[in-house]
Amino acid sequence: MSFPTHTCPYCWGEVHESATVCMHCAKDLTVFRSLAIQMKLLRDEIIQLKSEVKLQAQKFDNLVEDVRNRSVSNVEDIRSDSELSEDSAAPSQPSFLTLFNLVALTLLVIGLSHWLLLFVYDASPIQLRIWTILWPALPGYFLAKLIGKRMLSQFLISAFVGLMSVGLMLLITAQIDRVPFWPTNTRDWKESFEYSAAICLSFFTGYLILKQINKTKSDNNRRISLRVLLEKDKNGEYQIGQITKQVNSLITNIAPIISTATALFAGLNTFTGN
Repeated sequence: MSFPTHTCPYCWGEVHESATVCMHCAKDLTVFRSLAIQMKLLRDEIIQLKSEVKLQAQKFDNLVEDVRNRSVSNVEDIRSDSELSEDSAAPSQPSFLTLFNLVALTLLVIGLSHWLLLFVYDASPIQLRIWTILWPALPGYFLAKLIGKRMLSQFLISAFVGLMSVGLMLLITAQIDRVPFWPTNTRDWKESFEYSAAICLSFFTGYLILKQINKTKSDNNRRISLRVLLEKDKNGEYQIGQITKQVNSLITNIAPIISTATALFAGLNTFTGN
């Protein structure tokens, strides 16, 4: 009898989905387990949708002739510009000062949060981690609206924000606790790198969210009508590909979810017992 499993992120062994500790390497899977289950459900849903589209495509040709003989009314036309880009409205060139202020605001909030939560209110470090990983997605979204489709620029700025955020938190800790600024051992360096990567991914998630919103708006302007499906393109093939585009759109829509989940896992990795 088979049981649902997922892959351990530490040793890549298969473990039962309800397990909280890996049976192979004995690592704690409490945080990762819920993320792995959600990602597996999304993957299974995509596989099921692709199977349904393939089945419907096979049946489609057999139904075309019958549908042609019927009276088709109230049919909407698909927009002529099917090549419309989700980022068709190109933003104006943002000023350096605007970009600097947005990045500075992100770092300021992270620095204040680090000081208030850890040194004023003595909150749990994991609370600080969660907040500082989720917060950068918001300014990342507004930065993406400013610079448009410049994915490389967004990623480079995201990496800068991640490194500077951790550097600022290390500086605050060094000044208040009178400890060295630089990490003193390999574990601390690894933790700092993972924390920087998590903040970087969170900031970059803002770009993915904006891209998904624009994609949704674009898809709403491409309604699939029965008449279009019954027509053939210039190659003599039916335009069943329009349905396939909706499946691909679903895959695009879950990209921000996967990015956020990866950022959370990387940022909270320290608390999973490694």
